[in-house]
Amino acid sequence: MSQARRQGGASAVEFAIALPVVLLLALGALQWALVFHARQAIEHAVIEAARAGSVGQARTDAIVAGLARGLLPYWSSLPEIRAAGSDRQAAVLAAGQRLQRARAAGWVVLRRLSPTRESFADWGEPALDDYGRPLPGSLVIPNDSLMHAEQRHPAGGAGGTHLGLPVGRASGQTLLDANLLKIEVVYGVPMTVPLIGRIAARVGRLAGGCLAPERGGCSVFEAPDLTGRHTPRWPVTAVATMRMQSPAIQLAETPSRSTSGPAAGVPAGGAPSLPAPGAPPTPVSAPVAGGVDEPAAFRPASGGSATIGDVFGGIGATEDGSLARSGSNWLSLGGDRLFSVPGACTGPL
Repeated sequence: MSQARRQGGASAVEFAIALPVVLLLALGALQWALVFHARQAIEHAVIEAARAGSVGQARTDAIVAGLARGLLPYWSSLPEIRAAGSDRQAAVLAAGQRLQRARAAGWVVLRRLSPTRESFADWGEPALDDYGRPLPGSLVIPNDSLMHAEQRHPAGGAGGTHLGLPVGRASGQTLLDANLLKIEVVYGVPMTVPLIGRIAARVGRLAGGCLAPERGGCSVFEAPDLTGRHTPRWPVTAVATMRMQSPAIQLAETPSRSTSGPAAGVPAGGAPSLPAPGAPPTPVSAPVAGGVDEPAAFRPASGGSATIGDVFGGIGATEDGSLARSGSNWLSLGGDRLFSVPGACTGPL
């Protein structure tokens, strides 16, 4: 009997030691399942945003409205979305308002990476009105007859050729490349599973260098929810590239090539309001030197300077607490997708 009691006592001790480990593993598996579910939903949303921009001349309001519609299925269980019931228009409006607040809080970051100011410098043409007359001060990238793109030449001269197509000196793009809309969304997924969620978010902040006081903690990891309570989050990145189905128009917030790459940080700026559907764009007639990391209509609220911080493991922080991406980007759990509208008569890809 004494030996049986000793064996029973040993089993109890082993169980007590193993139970916390097994519990943490189970909670971790549940949390990462939720994160990867969110990733699928966000990739769908960024495709919808790119699709809306491709038919809406790459305007900011079209892209933002498309992103709100794309996030609607993921947000369908939220009170403000459920309150809309079967009224889809009201549900989309509620999703747009939530997206506006999310971007202001910093846990949703939207950037347009292409076309850039240099794309318009090489390939821009005057926009035409309904009667075919040029519109002063408005440039578009032509979207017609792309199967004959080799017959068009960049305004600043060609810097070489690619697959028989001239490449613009300023943009490094062919006309087909300039007709690609590329956008990026960084979404801070809430880590809602008890214990493991906060541990994972803190590890992510540490790995990204976000615990340094001068970097503001990387707002996406601890961005407040709609009640103002700071919530541990994990950044999920989705990038979509869509061939334009309408002439892209140059706007005041069009990014420059030097600051629209993946390693660029997000500068300081005020919180934008969600553009009203059908709001007129603000065209500009020529590229502007310099530019910003993220168009003003895309960036969230933040404060401080706009310098880029050191990057660790593909994600880091600028001094204003925003994220900068580079390298393998393993920490933000995202990737690129190339999409083109099936059956579109846009010539060779």
